[in-house]
Amino acid sequence: GYGGRIAISFSSSNTYSGSISVNGGSGYYTGGDGTAFIEDTINSDITIPANNSTWSASDRSSWKFRDLTINGNVTFQPTSATLLTISSSRTTTIASGVTITLGGTYTTNSNGKGVRLDFTGNVTLPTTSTITANGKGYAGGSYRTSGSGPGAGGGVWQGGGGGYGGSGNTSGSGSGGGTYGSSTAPTDLGSGGGAGNNGGGAGGGAIRITTTGTLTVSGTITSIGASGGTSDCNYGGGGG
Repeated sequence: GYGGRIAISFSSSNTYSGSISVNGGSGYYTGGDGTAFIEDTINSDITIPANNSTWSASDRSSWKFRDLTINGNVTFQPTSATLLTISSSRTTTIASGVTITLGGTYTTNSNGKGVRLDFTGNVTLPTTSTITANGKGYAGGSYRTSGSGPGAGGGVWQGGGGGYGGSGNTSGSGSGGGTYGSSTAPTDLGSGGGAGNNGGGAGGGAIRITTTGTLTVSGTITSIGASGGTSDCNYGGGGG
């Protein structure tokens, strides 16, 4: 089964020191994790204490915090083709071994948006931690159709690669997608690859991190386009 949801909110002090877990049940296919947070409602401090599933932009009225602490895996998902900005005004702490996944959203082939992390002060991404938007862009095409997005790869008998930060490769009858968006302030999503007999790969998402202090990246930050399916006809990968 799927993990549940835990919310601990306090306005004066928090004396709870036990463990918190919202892991999914085990089985042939493991259930998904739930969600959990601990929040100081007076100061707008929030802690993600354990592995979480997806936090949607609509789950909270405000994503502005004073202190932000991330101690478990979590996905932040924007909605309605609107950029999701998560900010901290004092401190940001990311634990070791954590994966932060930043999703993407779009309603047309040109209005895709990702997630911005807007921090105050010094922030460190530990060696074993990751911020990723791999495959979180526009969808790839299905069975000889083009992918989605401004730089979509074409799809006929073969699928071309999707574009974004770089142009996608042309594959036979499938044209490659072109470049677009900003290299210094990325908010667009990578375009999907075109499809041959099998589906094209989704594009990579958009990651923008700003901080008033020093950002120390000892871990990994990735926004990679997904690979297309395998078949006897070529397929396009998504744009990174």
